[in-house]
Amino acid sequence: MREVYIVWSDFAGGEKDIMELTDSATVEALQLRAPSASTEDAAFINNGMTSRKLWPFITDSAVREKIRLNVLSTQGLIPTLWSYREDTKYLEPCVNAMKLLVDVGPTETLRKAFFRIYTDKNIKRGSYLQQDDEHKVVKVIDDRADRFQFHYIQLFLYCARHFLRMVNVACRKDVDEHKPIIREPSAKIIYRFAVLARNFGFDSPQIQQLMSSDPTTQVVFDSLVRLESDEDDFDEKSLRDEAHQIVKFRQKQRRKQPHATRKKPCLTSDTVDQSLAERCGRAFDKAQKDDKKFLFLRWVSADLDSRGRYITSFYVKRSILLSFLGGKYTFKSLEESVSADFIDELGGAGFSTQEDGRCEEQILRRPSPLLEHQSAQETSEQAPQQDAIVFDRALIPVSYTGIL
Repeated sequence: MREVYIVWSDFAGGEKDIMELTDSATVEALQLRAPSASTEDAAFINNGMTSRKLWPFITDSAVREKIRLNVLSTQGLIPTLWSYREDTKYLEPCVNAMKLLVDVGPTETLRKAFFRIYTDKNIKRGSYLQQDDEHKVVKVIDDRADRFQFHYIQLFLYCARHFLRMVNVACRKDVDEHKPIIREPSAKIIYRFAVLARNFGFDSPQIQQLMSSDPTTQVVFDSLVRLESDEDDFDEKSLRDEAHQIVKFRQKQRRKQPHATRKKPCLTSDTVDQSLAERCGRAFDKAQKDDKKFLFLRWVSADLDSRGRYITSFYVKRSILLSFLGGKYTFKSLEESVSADFIDELGGAGFSTQEDGRCEEQILRRPSPLLEHQSAQETSEQAPQQDAIVFDRALIPVSYTGIL
């Protein structure tokens, strides 16, 4: 909410007299434009300022030029109150998925609830865990890291990728396509979510309950039971041990497979634009399928400078997530290799864990990215504020959002 005010106040240079001359037609014309990335949107703004369709009640040419430059320098999508409400429709399924891991008290925000269950006992000081893809987590050494913030955001991004199989919801229907069906929540995806949270340092009764049974191991065990059903004296414990070994073997085989070459996401396109409906609200089905592989901290927070004719659906998702989750982070590649701990996924069911849920680590020598925190964030040793959620350039009252 405050973000909307700040952006439009910046357009006017903070001058209230100019802000009062901002008419509803101008707001409607500019909402969700991306002038810093889209040359088409920038041209629209330039033409609107020249023709005086934008801010028609401001006649001073010097003032109009200042406004034009301020608007063109806007990073991300230009927000309005309407777009803010629409974006909560994108975030709500993710929030509901996050609530699978914690009970949120009547006076708590989601973020404060996760801060309450953040134990940090699995993470050494001066480091944080970074999930690079669905099968890999690396430990990054960085004394400046706000571990809670990094890990909390990455759990939210997991939900942004998998909410369709975590809560009962479907994407929006694409034009000329069949209406997406609502699929039942996946026990495997939810289990993997709980394991990831535990490895990030979060702990709660819900997390422990979800981790109590590995769905993949259970499927293998059930198959072995059916194979042995004709035997009168099969031992259940030995079959469970055998199922566990089969899953472990699959994990080792997966490690031997070469990882596909990672492609960078595109923020702009010269062929396809995003309509107003595609720039906010619940994700469309095809765009969700195309973008989910990039919804990791590396790509959502990376400095991916790009300018083209149109923006992409990933640009839209990235802008919404950065606006609500806050924080501007930049990855820097190291010229020399450093040690990083590699945590592989366990047979597609979750990250490899020992009996007590701790990470089973394998040391991997590879160049490791570092994060540089560029905005003022609360440290993980400080409790979140009691009446608001801390975002980049935004303090959104709990009473307004109700979900974050």
